[in-house]
Amino acid sequence: MVRTSSLASISLAFLLSWFFAGVAIADSESPHDVVKTAVEDVLARLQSDKAEIEKNPDRIYNLVEEIVLPHVDMDAVSRSVLGKYWRNATDVQRQQFEDEFKVLLMRTYGTALSAYTGQTVNYLPGSVQPSDRTNLVKLEIDQGGGPPIPVAFAMHRKDDRWLLYDFKIDGVSLVQNYRSNFASIIRRGGMESLLDHLQKHNAGQA
Repeated sequence: MVRTSSLASISLAFLLSWFFAGVAIADSESPHDVVKTAVEDVLARLQSDKAEIEKNPDRIYNLVEEIVLPHVDMDAVSRSVLGKYWRNATDVQRQQFEDEFKVLLMRTYGTALSAYTGQTVNYLPGSVQPSDRTNLVKLEIDQGGGPPIPVAFAMHRKDDRWLLYDFKIDGVSLVQNYRSNFASIIRRGGMESLLDHLQKHNAGQA
């Protein structure tokens, strides 16, 4: 599995949750507009569900599944993460991988989000043209005493929605990081080995 620092994981999780609270967007809105609006929406939800989350910590996974994952282009991310191995996988293997990878992301983000302690988000200037199909949204996380952590969201427009297909935190790409880890497992034991690895990992986190 990919290893990141605790602060980076926390920053990644709460930014994803804030950012993807938006649903469909109008042509007049940019990804940067959606970010600022989504921050207030999800913070309110986290606050309103605070007592329930404290009573049942697994509730945070439900929030991630409900708020975050519907706004990630899982098909595009799965294809990119597997790279050349996606082409050689069967339809059944592709679906199994996407299902297990979705659970992995949900639990990773949920666990990190539960440790959020109020880090400040600074929005960097950006622009998008009406004809643009892709956009990079850049933010910084204020560590409070250390250099800010840069975060970049790679978005593309799909059916009039902006969906995530990759992101970088402190210069490290999610897709490239997972691709390297998963390719190593596949080379050693094939696609079935990776699926078994993910299933056992997800079951162990349950």
